[in-house]
Amino acid sequence: MSRFLLAFIVAAFLMGSVGVCQYAMTSRLEMRLTRDVESHAQHHDHDDHDLSGFTLRVTPTFDCGADPFSVAGPEGEDLPRILIREGTREVMRWGADVQQGRPVVVEGITVPDLLQEWFVEASPSPEAAKVPCALRVQVLKEGVLYADETLWSDGQGSSIRGRLQLKLAPRLNRLDRGLGRREE
Repeated sequence: MSRFLLAFIVAAFLMGSVGVCQYAMTSRLEMRLTRDVESHAQHHDHDDHDLSGFTLRVTPTFDCGADPFSVAGPEGEDLPRILIREGTREVMRWGADVQQGRPVVVEGITVPDLLQEWFVEASPSPEAAKVPCALRVQVLKEGVLYADETLWSDGQGSSIRGRLQLKLAPRLNRLDRGLGRREE
């Protein structure tokens, strides 16, 4: 008789537990295991309609130098080492040599639209052009990254030429992943 009573108590407990679970799942109780993120933008106010004040940072993985096969300009000037254009408008023109890994920063860039298509051209030095080279293009505003793209050369003596399609939108960091501590 005690076995029967023990089996009945265990069965009643299991059925009661299942009933409580079903009630909790269907009664729209909201249980949250994580906390809300306090701030995504790290105290930056972003105005999506302000199309000025962008910073362009271009970082080559090679030494930029004069292209030995380029033809000088109309008045004998050298061609730029790094050139970024949007249609016929020059966004950036850099004529000086650039060392490997040193970013070239141009501030105060104004764009006509948040969807951009840029043509990028860079000239590696003859020694650097023998291996594949990369050119990283970053667009920032008030220290917040808006776009980040990388172009590569094939490494057989060619310069870097390519088209970048950029959608300028802030890439914001999550500060809290529900663990109660900030993450960058």
